[in-house]
Amino acid sequence: MGLRLSFIAFPCLLLFLFAPRAVPPAGELRGEKESPANTLSRIYQEVKELGPYPGQNFIRWDFFIGEGDDDTNKPIQAVVLIQNWGPGERMAILISRMEASPGDPNVFWNKETKEISCRVRDKTAEIISSMYTFQEMEQLLPRLLGAIKDKKNLLKN
Repeated sequence: MGLRLSFIAFPCLLLFLFAPRAVPPAGELRGEKESPANTLSRIYQEVKELGPYPGQNFIRWDFFIGEGDDDTNKPIQAVVLIQNWGPGERMAILISRMEASPGDPNVFWNKETKEISCRVRDKTAEIISSMYTFQEMEQLLPRLLGAIKDKKNLLKN
């Protein structure tokens, strides 16, 4: 019985040890939050993979942040724009917070819009300006990255 068990357990152990796994960013392994600049670099890479719409020489995509699968009910819209700029590229992110209209809850109005602007060289983002604090970016940018990944998965299917 012990010999049969080891014939099963040993291959399972090998699979567990050598199976490919998704590795989170280094900071997340220690329970730390990823820096906004690193998250922006990941956002850049994800949106860059989506590419431009036909006939455009820049990349522009809209994403919606909020609960649920239906974008029409999500209260935050983010527009990501990537364009050539000097020796690298510029990525601008416009984030609009929406609120439902008092007369019609199906109509949303823009409550406020804020911008984050970055320079990107060698796939590494450097923040030029931001209307958000460091702590606000730590909270918001991972949610935007999740929304981008959700949209990419939706477009694949």
